Amino acid sequence: MRSIPLAMTWEMLQRGRWYLIAYFLGAQLIISVVFGALARAGVDFEDPSMVGVGASFLLTYMFLFSVSALAYQGPPSRLYTYPVSSLTIVSGHLLVSMASVGLQILLSIFLMNICFKTNWPLWGPVLFAAAAVCSIQATTWFTEKSAWAPLAVVVVTGFLGFWYHFRCGVGAGSGRLTALWTSVTLVDLGGFLAVTAVSFVVGNIAMTRNRCGEQLKPLGIYAWICRVLDFDLDEKALPFRSPAEAQLWYEWRLKGWGMPAAVVFGLFIGMAIWLMFVRDPKLIGTGFLVLGGYLFVPGMVCAFIIGNTGRIDTDFEMGHFLGSRPMKSAEMARTILKMTAQSLLMAFSIWAGVFLFVGAILLAYGLAPTDIIPKEVVWWSFLAAPLGCWAVIAVLASIGLTGRPVLYAQICCAVFALYLTCLCLSLFVLSDKGREQLSLGVAYLIPAAILSVTAWMFIEALKQNLIGWSSAVACALVWIAISSLCVLIGMQYPNGKFVSYLIVVGMAALVVAPIAAAPLAVSWNRTR
Repeated sequence: MRSIPLAMTWEMLQRGRWYLIAYFLGAQLIISVVFGALARAGVDFEDPSMVGVGASFLLTYMFLFSVSALAYQGPPSRLYTYPVSSLTIVSGHLLVSMASVGLQILLSIFLMNICFKTNWPLWGPVLFAAAAVCSIQATTWFTEKSAWAPLAVVVVTGFLGFWYHFRCGVGAGSGRLTALWTSVTLVDLGGFLAVTAVSFVVGNIAMTRNRCGEQLKPLGIYAWICRVLDFDLDEKALPFRSPAEAQLWYEWRLKGWGMPAAVVFGLFIGMAIWLMFVRDPKLIGTGFLVLGGYLFVPGMVCAFIIGNTGRIDTDFEMGHFLGSRPMKSAEMARTILKMTAQSLLMAFSIWAGVFLFVGAILLAYGLAPTDIIPKEVVWWSFLAAPLGCWAVIAVLASIGLTGRPVLYAQICCAVFALYLTCLCLSLFVLSDKGREQLSLGVAYLIPAAILSVTAWMFIEALKQNLIGWSSAVACALVWIAISSLCVLIGMQYPNGKFVSYLIVVGMAALVVAPIAAAPLAVSWNRTR
């Protein structure tokens, strides 16, 4: 390498190439599956009613790609001893983040426009995503290891959300999006340059301070509460009764607040947007239901945090300190799953509590129950949402617990390649009858593969004494109960097909699969 900045850039891209590939293909796969289902249903993506859907998915792209940019770079503290200035480190990180996120957004929109004719704009979202990841990364550096971090991130992301909302077409009086960010003006370029310049200045200040070991002064709220209530938690803390209890306490303090914090953040941003642009009481209930249904999106990020057992945030390999703890691998896995369930339960409890409180106010205001919860929302969706989030989070966390992110990226690549092959065959090669047969074959193959892998994991976990027969029987009964309930609900719809029941039964297996997958993953990671 001819210079240290080039060496740093090459090192970041070399160590994080699989993160980039995995996040890109994972996001593309999820959104392509959704839009593929909508396309088969005959939805016109250029219809004005789909503008809000397009804006939401573009924001989902930006969120996932920004997370990938922050994940593959690793903490900048590993570069503090390099013989370069703080501005060089900041520039290397921010420029690489902006370039990677911008290119991923550009390529994703290009693919969606070709495959599904969505007609999404290119340059507005690309510039916005680059400025957004730049500002958020500088904010996290500036508030590193301080209590100011959540407040600063909320303020910055709120500003970015308002900017994005204003640049999209908004209907007069309705607050609803009527157009996407179709054109880039000189004012947009000026705003992009201003946000980028401020981010570089803030990042340089933060990097210089952090390299000296300095931090922002804490808020002191915790100490103030302790003084007011006249108690000291350290003096009254009781010893842990078992290593598992100590591990649960450690996991919760380290990772447990992720999902509740995401719900609080989503509620805050949603209410702010409603107060600023909508102000229609009939849309509050719909907004709450949308937030509850989309909890799996931040849950995917929290899943990788939960599955990280390494010494640093980007190292999934279990370290010696954690691996040598006096507890079995199965016990450690159960502790992680228990913490995950508690975090998810707290997140949905916060959501449900605020929803009931706001609903009670709306009922007192004079709204009818159907104005709060639309008739199209069925009762079983309130059960499907937490179970679906649990399946997504626990399965992804179990994959992370293996300590092999490269293997995960390779699996994502293989799945995406298979999906892309089927999509190309369906769009450009097969006839209508062949397309129908291909869809039917895939619909049979996916649940069969899920059931086979789940059964194999339980058999292996039983062979290795990672779970007991009582746990396996309990999981089987839970799977049968969920499958039976889904089938009974599906029988109420006369157009239901056998393949739909098979898909539901296969997906129900994902709810219990982590019970066997997590111990196997921890054991594999611990004995690497």
